[in-house]
Amino acid sequence: MHKSFLSLKTILSLAIIWSGISVCAQTPIADKHTSNEQDIHFNVVARSQDDIGSVIAGMTQDVQGFLWLATQNGLYKYDGYQYTSYHHEPLNPNSLADDNIWSVAADKAGYIWLAPVATGLDRLDPATGIFTHFRHKNDDPGSLGCDTVMAIIQDHDGILWIGTYNGLDRFDSKSNKFSHFRYNANDESSLSCNLVRAIYEDKQGTIWVGTGTPFQDYDSCGGLNKLNKETGKFTRYLHDEKDPHSLIDNRVRAIYEDSRGTFWVGTAGDGLHTMDRTKGTFERHLYDPLHPDKLSRPPVKKTFLYVADHITFITEDNKGRIWIGTLEGGINVYDPSTQKVSYYGADKNSKEKIGNNDFLTGFKTRDNVIWISTYGTTLYKIIPYQNILPYTRIDKEGRCFTEDEAHTLWIGTEKGLIHKDSNGKEEQFLIDKDSSSPSNKINYIEKDNNKFWLATNRGFYLFDPATKTFSGYFHEPGNENSLLSDAVNVVKKSTDNKLWIGTANGLDLMDTKSGTFIHFQNKLKDTTSISDNGVWAISIDKKQNLWVGTYKGLNRLDTRTGRFKRYLNQSTIRCIIEDSEGNLWCGTTEGLFKYDEENDNFSIFTDESDIISRSGCKWSGVRTVWIYPAKWRSFVWRHFRLFRF
Repeated sequence: MHKSFLSLKTILSLAIIWSGISVCAQTPIADKHTSNEQDIHFNVVARSQDDIGSVIAGMTQDVQGFLWLATQNGLYKYDGYQYTSYHHEPLNPNSLADDNIWSVAADKAGYIWLAPVATGLDRLDPATGIFTHFRHKNDDPGSLGCDTVMAIIQDHDGILWIGTYNGLDRFDSKSNKFSHFRYNANDESSLSCNLVRAIYEDKQGTIWVGTGTPFQDYDSCGGLNKLNKETGKFTRYLHDEKDPHSLIDNRVRAIYEDSRGTFWVGTAGDGLHTMDRTKGTFERHLYDPLHPDKLSRPPVKKTFLYVADHITFITEDNKGRIWIGTLEGGINVYDPSTQKVSYYGADKNSKEKIGNNDFLTGFKTRDNVIWISTYGTTLYKIIPYQNILPYTRIDKEGRCFTEDEAHTLWIGTEKGLIHKDSNGKEEQFLIDKDSSSPSNKINYIEKDNNKFWLATNRGFYLFDPATKTFSGYFHEPGNENSLLSDAVNVVKKSTDNKLWIGTANGLDLMDTKSGTFIHFQNKLKDTTSISDNGVWAISIDKKQNLWVGTYKGLNRLDTRTGRFKRYLNQSTIRCIIEDSEGNLWCGTTEGLFKYDEENDNFSIFTDESDIISRSGCKWSGVRTVWIYPAKWRSFVWRHFRLFRF
């Protein structure tokens, strides 16, 4: 049985302003500074509604990009927002064999292979939802070697390898038969131990097998094994008390080759190793309490009585840092560029305090996101590039920005205009010497060649950076050709070099040569007039249609007749943006709306995930997003795209 929880497969990720102020500038801003703060953050991932309390023992990513989770309560497909679950159904032979799953792997054909505890090997066809079961049969030597399966991988040749508690199996997909590789006391070229816990293929295509278990009630066999595929024979690598270049412990759980070709092996105990595969020797990287930032795993702990602390996973992030996860000691992240480790866990010396030291599995998806599960019920998502967005720090409330031809930044704030040059030097320009004057509260910047038009709470200004002077335009009572109101919210330059100006008392069209204005105001009995005089947003689309957002609705102006057509009459319009495909989007107090040009109307954009809802708008996954931290109340888009997780 499988159930879909809000099974959204695609998300339209929009970056549109959601605040009391409109988009100030859509010009790409050059990088200024990169944060020196830690870019590693452990984000807790919400679990499925029917799987709140189970352990995640394995993870994989399929060819479509979905993340699959093997849990104690079934199999789950996760698209980044919602889950689809698969469970055992006693009356359905084509359902999952058992809900308690230890391992999972996706193959190149799209099938999902999984290991329900002590019930063999299952294969799921996601297209049909049908599970095919492979079981050990005493009277069939070509059947699965053991029903306790602990590891599954598919190599680059498409061959499926299965690690069981009775050796290593190779699956022939044509015959649906298994061939077996087992320990033989009389053959030193056989597998060193039948308890297979890890299988790994290196970049040369060599299969490595980690054996032995840190759990009690099993024999003490183990070792690392290298398989010669042509001969079916193994080279064993075992602990030798007399050899400091052997494994420190035979119970091997983690094997990983990094982007530099370094081969890592993790075992029980203080068992972090790098291996010279040519010589067959190991360098042990032991924890040093006097130098805890040296390369090692975190210090060994004893939390669980029935299992020894051991390295559970080793992986690499997109910056080349090596992640070493342990069952009881937390995680160390090793940076080869500094040759130092950073610890993450529940102890006080953690770089970021998290509530766990018990980490069971780690998996990196193709987008470089690292997913880590605990031996409890927590799933973490770590995005190494999460905090490296360029930023510019200012000490005032930022309201809008743009950049000049030299790619330096101009910022409109509550206390004037700020210029930051390429060296980070800051210069402030005040319209009024009194910095708290409403004239200095800049709501919008519109670039006009080498000058800037500024919308403020007390007038409309043109700033000339060359002379560092302001020229002002104001409402003059009795002068029909003056500005409608000194409270200016937004300005947009047209292709014919005229300016559309949104004020608190209507829309103005300014002739910059003469300095005169044409007014558009609401007329109560004229439905072709603008719907409201409080203008918050203006946009000119690719067809040169003028869209005007007001406190009470959206308007499209026919510039030939001067008449407006009204839309979304009950909504306050905060932003209007046209994407690269020509779709018009409108952010309102009622939610996000998309324009249907064929039917000439707007429909609310909703999805079942509640990422975008009527009560507010939330956006994620944008290729580039500019963010205003702290007091900044909006964020600006550079790119629109439709993506699939």
